[in-house]
Amino acid sequence: MGVFLESPSLRQLLFALMAAMSMGSGSTGLAAELTPLPQSLEDAGFQLISDDRNVKVYDKNSQTEIRLAAESHFEFPPARVLRVILDYEGQVGAIKRISESRVLKCGDNWLLVYQRLNLPFVNDRDYTLFVKWGTNADTSWVIYKAVTNLGPKEKAEVVRVKHNEGSWQLTPDASGKGTVARYQMTIDMGGWIPQWLVRPNTIKEMPAVFDDIRSLFSLEKKGESRCLSKL
Repeated sequence: MGVFLESPSLRQLLFALMAAMSMGSGSTGLAAELTPLPQSLEDAGFQLISDDRNVKVYDKNSQTEIRLAAESHFEFPPARVLRVILDYEGQVGAIKRISESRVLKCGDNWLLVYQRLNLPFVNDRDYTLFVKWGTNADTSWVIYKAVTNLGPKEKAEVVRVKHNEGSWQLTPDASGKGTVARYQMTIDMGGWIPQWLVRPNTIKEMPAVFDDIRSLFSLEKKGESRCLSKL
């Protein structure tokens, strides 16, 4: 789990973060980017910019960060989709750009996760995420937010991403067998890369996020992760 989480002061920081995220506004009690279903993304200021491979991608114009959303469908029920999304350690080799993904600590309905991204032509990026999940009525949700006071120390050759947050919302489709999914993310990649250069590639890769998650269903190993044993 990492010795850096064993000191009382760092445990207190973690618990304070959990409390802060639970007191936010909205049905999930969160501060991360989330437009509650069934509100449309267009009503929240997003613009539809792509409909590729059964994935609708939306953009919310910002000069300082990338703010995107996507909607699609999974053939499996929300509970199973939720479990696959939370299998962070299973993402290496399955989700593009993720070269390292480790669960540092976990508790009831939360994870602390370290990830490293392998990017073309520029330095790798990394971050530590605080992840929470739950269910409201028939909608399951996941939120995540980068934290700078927990996790491994910064490395000289890697740019630390300090603003990275997002959410998943999963609700049953009309048949009751599949899932309607909404994903939202806001990120500033840091370093010298201008957003106008990063944005087009990020938009192009949004449908691949759903494709990569679909590929994880065949690799799912239920019960292997202690942190997800209750799901």
